[in-house]
Amino acid sequence: MRVRRAGMIRLAPAVSQLLGIPAHAINCYLVEDVLIDTGTRWRFRRHLRQLRERLPRLVALTHCHPDHLGSAHAICEHFNIPLACHEADVPFMEGRSPMLPQSGLVRLADRLWSGPPHRVDQVLRDGDDVAGFRVIHAPGHTPGHVIVFRERDRVAIAGDVLASWQTFIS
Repeated sequence: MRVRRAGMIRLAPAVSQLLGIPAHAINCYLVEDVLIDTGTRWRFRRHLRQLRERLPRLVALTHCHPDHLGSAHAICEHFNIPLACHEADVPFMEGRSPMLPQSGLVRLADRLWSGPPHRVDQVLRDGDDVAGFRVIHAPGHTPGHVIVFRERDRVAIAGDVLASWQTFIS
């Protein structure tokens, strides 16, 4: 079902992946009119081009790491839309506490890829609905990491489920 259109790949009904450079390295998805994850702050202009025909009404984050929240502030401000993330990651997104894990690599990525903090308008909790997907709290990668799952066709968007760089992030 992979169909390219306007800088996106359609993966499933009402689910498109926004393309980045390099492709498939940092994934962002448009589910109906919800942008799930925003990539780094450097993706903002590319996202504007990709979203000009399908305007988002919400940004929802799978978790608060620089490669997922980087453009969140700019996109929310540009489109005047709310931001959602799990309650356990709200302090990081709003800039009230340091991003986890507290490591040199995460601090460096935060400086290079993150945009400014942004107010969380919608707090996500286990079982909530986002664009027809059920929020599943899956802490570990961050305290508020979530997976979104659509039962009818068994489509899941998982953010970063594994932390396989333990040597680099400890």
